[in-house]
Amino acid sequence: MKPFSRGVPLKSFIDKAMRAPVFEGDEEKTRSAEILNAILIATLLGALLSIPLLLIAPTTSAQMTRIGAWLVLVALAFGGLGIMRRGRVTLASAVTVIGIWLIATAAILIGGGGVRSLGFPGNIIFVVIAALLLGRRAAAWMAVLSILTGLLLVYWRATGWIAELPAPDSDTEIWLLQSVYTISAAILLGLALRLIDRAFARARHDLAERRQAEQTYRNIYENAVEGFFQSNLAGK
Repeated sequence: MKPFSRGVPLKSFIDKAMRAPVFEGDEEKTRSAEILNAILIATLLGALLSIPLLLIAPTTSAQMTRIGAWLVLVALAFGGLGIMRRGRVTLASAVTVIGIWLIATAAILIGGGGVRSLGFPGNIIFVVIAALLLGRRAAAWMAVLSILTGLLLVYWRATGWIAELPAPDSDTEIWLLQSVYTISAAILLGLALRLIDRAFARARHDLAERRQAEQTYRNIYENAVEGFFQSNLAGK
């Protein structure tokens, strides 16, 4: 990507900055980069939409916890974009999945509430992100990790290791975060559907090429002027 200059319109600069890198000769890597780029851009969008949650936190401690998690999340998204553009797509994907889970879990541990906190339901989003970026095995491990984390949070809250929420979450806070989760889910499902459509399109294209090749060789065989036969030393 060329550095920004005065002669380059701002819109063009933003388009280039948001566009996923293309790795010539490596279609799979390019596809993974496109998915990761979309997820990281969506993460930044979600962070932007969640700014009101920072302003309406019920207590100062809750506000500081949310601001800290928000800043780390934004830094993670930009860091993932930077790693990806250097060609380390798999590393960037792993850092993104693990980093988002660590941020959410740390915010729950610091802010209190355990599984009753606003951040815990987001674990389902992390499982979907792991599936899209790293495959089914990573998604299965993330699901197991989320379940075990939930059990630990229940146990720690019951034994007093995790503090109660300093104040109950308001309806507005719950609505705002659920809206962010809903938008994130819509974006991730859209990516999944796009992958399925591309897979079907590639399969149809390969099938059409195979049928065309079969038809070409069949025409050569059926329209051949000369014949072919095989025999052994006995003339059979």
